[in-house]
Amino acid sequence: MGLARVATRSMLLDAVPEHRAGFVFGATNAAGLGLSAVVTVSVAALADHTHIANAFYALAIRCAAVAVVTAVTLREQLA
Repeated sequence: MGLARVATRSMLLDAVPEHRAGFVFGATNAAGLGLSAVVTVSVAALADHTHIANAFYALAIRCAAVAVVTAVTLREQLA
């Protein structure tokens, strides 16, 4: 995950005008942090209320969904 964030930051900074880079960079970091917190709390709640395996399955599904959405988005941009 850490290496992917470096690459996405580079792509992001290349894609926006220089005077907007700070705002866009901060906004995406804030959104990523917020989403991570929501996912962490929801997976923890799922583990507390069901079996721990269900939390791992939910986390795996979330990771797979992110990979699929990223691949589809990149494919559309490259086509």
